[in-house]
Amino acid sequence: MALACDQRITSDDEKTRLGLPETLLGILPAWGGSTRLPRLVGLPKALDLILGGKALKPYDALRAGLVDEGVPKEVLLDFAHRHAFQNRKRAGHFLTNNPLSQCFIARAARKRVLAKTRGHYPAQ
Repeated sequence: MALACDQRITSDDEKTRLGLPETLLGILPAWGGSTRLPRLVGLPKALDLILGGKALKPYDALRAGLVDEGVPKEVLLDFAHRHAFQNRKRAGHFLTNNPLSQCFIARAARKRVLAKTRGHYPAQ
C-alpha cells in the first residue's frame, strides 16, 4: 500500500524493515508492488529487491529511494502530519526504465537469479 502513496516516511528504528518478502514464498507482490517499485527506485534496484526478497533497513531504504524520510519513531506521527500535503518532485529513471534497457537488465537479472537459486525457486 505504501508504494501507492506520494510520499513514504519511515521510522529509523532498528527493527523496521522494508521490502517485498512475499516473493520468497512464491507470491507476487500485491497491489502492484512489482510494477510500482521499478517506477519508484528504477528497474535494477527493484529487481534486486523483488527477486532477492530483501528487506532493507531504514537507512538503506532511504539511500535506495524507497522512502523519502527516515525519522525517529518518537516523532514519526508528528512529522508525517506536518509533511502530509507537501508535493515533492521525484527524479525519473528513464535510463533504466525504457524498453531497450529493460531487455539487458532482465537478461542479467535472469542469469543472476538462476546462479543464486539453481532453479529451485521458480517464483523468482
